Amino acid sequence: MKRNLRNLYIVVGIISVVLYVLGIVTGIYVQKSLLSSVETNINSLKNDVENAQQEYILFSLSGKESCPILSSLSIEISNKLHSLANELIDLESKGESGSKFTELKKEYGALSIRSWVLRSSINENCDEGILPVLFYYSVPCPDCLQQGRILDELREENYLEKASVYVLDKDIDHPLVKTLVKSHNVTIVPSIVVGDKVYQGFINKDNLIDIICQETNATRCLAESKPL
Repeated sequence: MKRNLRNLYIVVGIISVVLYVLGIVTGIYVQKSLLSSVETNINSLKNDVENAQQEYILFSLSGKESCPILSSLSIEISNKLHSLANELIDLESKGESGSKFTELKKEYGALSIRSWVLRSSINENCDEGILPVLFYYSVPCPDCLQQGRILDELREENYLEKASVYVLDKDIDHPLVKTLVKSHNVTIVPSIVVGDKVYQGFINKDNLIDIICQETNATRCLAESKPL
């Protein structure tokens, strides 16, 4: 009887070890797959940004006829950047920090800045009234996560109907990022740049709604501003 129990314990122990190893291997495989997916999306986004920049060059030649195309490209890029930012933040929160991941974050940071600059230029030259918003965060930063959730809520509630939000890790080791952080004099996170105004520190939802609505004529803002 004792021998049977001993054999049972050995079998259970072996099964536990096998399941543990399989869990580790599966986790590594999933992480690599996610990184590969992020890399593919970044490469696709590079092409989108380059196409938009080429279109902007044509804009200087053809005038405002290119505005609708530029606007459409910019909105598409902004949406893709939003999804990529969520993927990168999720991976980093789960402990991803390898050299490959670091390089992908650098590439994302550069694309985010180039897209933000493009959106700002389109806004200035096409008179569309689309507000460029730059959200600085870092990891770890609980307030940054909460600020990101609030921005997502505002997006879902249509407060950002007339705004494009670009997300950027303040601590990315890239010349473009360092230059922009210095130019905005960002010293703490979260920080949000709305148009040309810099707001440092966490902003609660009500105050952020007020800031956005002061700068845009989003349908939700206009509806709430109507007198009873």
